[in-house]
Amino acid sequence: MMLRLAFAVQAQTEPDILIVDEALAVGDARFQAKCFERLRQLKAGGTSILLVTHSSEQIVMHCDRAVLMEGGHMLDSGEPRAVVNRYLDLLFGNNDAEQTPSDTSSGNSLSADPDDLFHTRPNANPHEYRWGDGSVRILDFGLQSDTEEFPAVVQSGEWLRLSYTVRINQPTRGPIFGVTVKTPEGVTLCGSNTEQVGRHDPDQWFEAGSEVSVAFKLNCRLATGTYFISLGVATRDGELVTPHDRRYDAIMINVRANDDFFGLVNLDITADE
Repeated sequence: MMLRLAFAVQAQTEPDILIVDEALAVGDARFQAKCFERLRQLKAGGTSILLVTHSSEQIVMHCDRAVLMEGGHMLDSGEPRAVVNRYLDLLFGNNDAEQTPSDTSSGNSLSADPDDLFHTRPNANPHEYRWGDGSVRILDFGLQSDTEEFPAVVQSGEWLRLSYTVRINQPTRGPIFGVTVKTPEGVTLCGSNTEQVGRHDPDQWFEAGSEVSVAFKLNCRLATGTYFISLGVATRDGELVTPHDRRYDAIMINVRANDDFFGLVNLDITADE
């Protein structure tokens, strides 16, 4: 309550600079919505706002620039989505935090692979963000709509079948395969994985050199626009999750919708009789 009161008092002023340090992590959704509306008004009025938070969604939705801090040192700064990706790498990855995972000159295990056909496919995004320990690698993907393979445009409401193939480089038990759909700004619209949908066997072993394919089906109930799909494979040991290959924003889809709704997602709203 003290944090909420402090923010409410300060937000009524017209400061040149406003520092908000995790204050928006408290309170219910209604309070947070009111806070962000006030921040939007201050920003439009010329106030510089420094938002300190661990919420990656708040960063990509509300900030023009982001800075990543660790142990009192600045690790990265720039476009919010890119910095958030670096933060997730630091949070969940096993690589040195000073090393950029997509930097092939660093000797990272996810450097160029002649068997990787991913970027030869339509819909592949050459500007993906990729990281992991490389013990399992995502090498290829397929995308099928109701009417065509690798569709240039997807009609809102169409079913998509997304498949991808991985190669097991080291003996691996119980890999978890996942998929996430985001806006170009990096806001997560929906995501799931084989563990969450009940298609995961934690005791299944895969030998080195074997290839495994996994497929997901999703109903593309999105508004007109461009969206990005991220893929990942990881293993879990209790609470510890080890990312082997994560390809963020790796696949791009363009969606065309009718004009019978607005927003990001079509919930099939109808008027009751």
